[in-house]
Amino acid sequence: MKVDRRVLKTEQALESALLKLMHGKSIDQITTTELCRTAGINRNTFYAHYPNPSSLLERIEDQFIKIIVDLIDDTVKENGYSMLLQRVFEAILEHKALSLVLLSRNGDPNYLRRIIETARGPVIAYWRELGTELPQEDLDTLFTFLSHGSKQVILLWTENGFDKTPEELAQKVGNIVDNAVANFLPKTEI
Repeated sequence: MKVDRRVLKTEQALESALLKLMHGKSIDQITTTELCRTAGINRNTFYAHYPNPSSLLERIEDQFIKIIVDLIDDTVKENGYSMLLQRVFEAILEHKALSLVLLSRNGDPNYLRRIIETARGPVIAYWRELGTELPQEDLDTLFTFLSHGSKQVILLWTENGFDKTPEELAQKVGNIVDNAVANFLPKTEI
């Protein structure tokens, strides 16, 4: 299906304006009028696409989450958790302007949690394939513990201006996760 260039231009203007405004304030403080003025479009055009600025933000977040979901589906079974982390970090860096806003204090505090939750099932399935025999409840607890540590590393990384490469960061976090999971794998005799 061919997308009308005018619609695409409007979407891009709205997205750019929203991200610009979110550098200084949270989504709850952004009005439709302010967003439209910044984007250079009228309110009727905005309302033809969205009921409010929050719904625009949700669409932007959903698009990025879809990118992450595709990475998860393509990576975790084939290449393991460290490579998944690296690809997620690369995606965050590739969409740096968006990531800086969405992961800032003005972004949605549930956004990173939504990304993490998309990985829960595939990562736990991967750990099971490695041979862990933990009950599901314990695997969920382990995932929650390790993923929230990863979340804090991502937030620190963005706050520090992406001071490490995705490869460096993935190796560090991946080693921690791999060592933690290794404690729950069957021990092989030498």
